[in-house]
Amino acid sequence: MKIAYVASSYSPFLNGVSFAVHRRVRWLLQRGHRVHLFRPNADKQFPQEVLQRAMPGLEELQSLPGFSNFAYPSQPHPFSKTYPVPRSHRHWKIDEHLAVFQSDIIVLEDLPSLIGLSSPFGGGYRRYIASDYARRMGIPTLALLETDWLSYAATYFGRATLALARPLLRPIIRRMCS
Repeated sequence: MKIAYVASSYSPFLNGVSFAVHRRVRWLLQRGHRVHLFRPNADKQFPQEVLQRAMPGLEELQSLPGFSNFAYPSQPHPFSKTYPVPRSHRHWKIDEHLAVFQSDIIVLEDLPSLIGLSSPFGGGYRRYIASDYARRMGIPTLALLETDWLSYAATYFGRATLALARPLLRPIIRRMCS
């Protein structure tokens, strides 16, 4: 199966999403699937501590047959400089890359971060990343959520925010998944 895997974070960014992406992509490749990983770029706008990290990543996956990747434009999160946020759709077009790969399924890892919900004033694709293309082409999508966004909203922004966020998140997730 040809799988387009769109990740909000990946090596050298050190977080749970990065490790989960690595394990899942490696598992898929070891079973003979072809995987094209869309991952955030890591360049000089990020702190040196990020750029110099040694953690499993591309080298391991590149040694496995069926792997390819694209480093999409990203920027540091406005409140956490070691966390990447995708640049907006004005800086890159995922549809062009998806058309070349011609995947059988599209996996969206940590969907709210990809579209910018984790940083409302500082980044994100700002569109329903890949899902409009998938819908037009009849390709199924799968969204994997690493963060319980409703609990996150209640903890950091209070129960009133949770009451507002709950009805907003459901249609977003439904629109993203086919």
